[in-house]
Amino acid sequence: MEKSLFIELLKPTTFSYIKCEEKRTLCESHKHHSIEFVYVESGKLYITYEDKKNFNKEVALEALPGQFAIIKPNTQHCQHTDANTIVLVLELLPKSQNNTVEEIIANDYFINLLPNTPLLNISTFEPVEIINDLFNVKRRLENMIRYLYNNRKEKEEYFYPQLDIYYRELFIEISKTIPKNASKKRYNRIISNALMIIENNSSITVAKIAKQLNVSKAYLSTIISRSLNRTTQELILEAKIKKAKKLLLNDELSITTIAKKCGYSTLRGFQICFTNSTGTSPSEYRKSALNNRFIYWEYHETGETGIDVSTDSE
Repeated sequence: MEKSLFIELLKPTTFSYIKCEEKRTLCESHKHHSIEFVYVESGKLYITYEDKKNFNKEVALEALPGQFAIIKPNTQHCQHTDANTIVLVLELLPKSQNNTVEEIIANDYFINLLPNTPLLNISTFEPVEIINDLFNVKRRLENMIRYLYNNRKEKEEYFYPQLDIYYRELFIEISKTIPKNASKKRYNRIISNALMIIENNSSITVAKIAKQLNVSKAYLSTIISRSLNRTTQELILEAKIKKAKKLLLNDELSITTIAKKCGYSTLRGFQICFTNSTGTSPSEYRKSALNNRFIYWEYHETGETGIDVSTDSE
């Protein structure tokens, strides 16, 4: 069996998909030598860390759906969530104790594994950075976590070459989505509040969101488009589809009822939007999701594993 080019540099030590139905402390204050990626799929994540540059002053951050945190190695930090929060977690540890994560990622060998990709210079980052997913980091992270979980006991023949593909795809997406001024730019409060409103009410209109935030519809649309590379209407559609996927797991609800709950006036309109967004019809998605719904998680450092029924099989 071939060896992975990436895993010879950075070894996955923790990969998990965690659903928190109630408020939960993910970890008490600690630090580790690995770099950690934490993606918020739903709910809200709170991270508190000690800023060594500022006499270990505590800094509190929060990450919302569609954002992910990059926690640098040796950062003293703790994490907790709101209720109804789902996060994806991946930790990568340098295989050699002689090299830091920063040195590995800045190394020519690592850079050559990611051709035509912006340089990921984490040495300029704050100890914890909250990044907006402007491209497709979530999907790449999901693919890698799922693959690692499914091969945690017995590895398939082409495990390492396929793992290299997932490493490469993940780092390419992260490199593309990080703003050049990542260490200086903080998430716009208006956008944060708009995302929370959409998360809680996928049937809302752009005009109503703007009214709640006391800004004009044009201003709201402009700052969201510039910051997220998506329109406000696209964000609302994504929230509707996400809600529909969750409701489709309840086979006691008719598809017509689900369409109404998601803000669609006609069944036909819902079916067209859902199919265009997912590539499959609501009924086909329901059939597939009910056969495959699970949440997978594993902490390699403790050996703790488990499978939970998922409320969102995206």
